[in-house]
Amino acid sequence: MASVKTQGCSLQLADGASPLVYTAITGVMSFSGPSGSRAVIDATTLASTGKEKDVGLADYGQVTFEGKFTQGDAAMIDAWDNFVAGTLHDWRLVFSDSPETQFDFQGYVLSFNYQGGVDDIVRTSVTIEISGSVTDNLA
Repeated sequence: MASVKTQGCSLQLADGASPLVYTAITGVMSFSGPSGSRAVIDATTLASTGKEKDVGLADYGQVTFEGKFTQGDAAMIDAWDNFVAGTLHDWRLVFSDSPETQFDFQGYVLSFNYQGGVDDIVRTSVTIEISGSVTDNLA
């Protein structure tokens, strides 16, 4: 089975209309997430002969990305506006395989950082906190 290359992947932000229309953020250079974890719930009773455990709800964590600043990128401007307003928004991460694997989720922009240095380009680092479930088309 062939590997899925990151070249051609995209992180997209929805416009909020119905139906949702997604626009790719220009200049994304790397991404991480969604990640996931579950809390361990101790279900042990006095009659137990060993620790009994259950798991809590899935927490899909965060999606982070770094990209180059692209003047006038409407999706990046919307991401900044979401950070400023603290609003929940619809996002999509799309892989480069065929048919495309995609992950849809809602999230808040927790952090938005511009950075630069000598002999570099202006970059952005953005962290999105996922709220609720992540849906995918893997099945």
